[in-house]
Amino acid sequence: MKVLVIGGTQFNGLALVHELVRAGHDVTVLNRGKSAAALPDSVHRLVADRSEPDTMRAALGGTEWDCVQDMTAYHPGDVELMIELFRDRVGHYVFASST
Repeated sequence: MKVLVIGGTQFNGLALVHELVRAGHDVTVLNRGKSAAALPDSVHRLVADRSEPDTMRAALGGTEWDCVQDMTAYHPGDVELMIELFRDRVGHYVFASST
């Protein structure tokens, strides 16, 4: 399964990335590029800042995923942007956050 984890370099997101890789999934992490996490070598990385929607559009526009696991949406607009970007291009969009 091709999985995108948004915010997968710290806390619950990092644990999720390790588990997804262990289970054999093709994992990509999207974050701001500011966290130097110890990600498995097989993990692909995309850099974009959620507070700058144009960087998200540039990084994710036209991409397709079996599953997007969003760990960093803090405002309704964050999720609205994901709906815009992934409409008809994602099998499952899962939002989970500790906030």
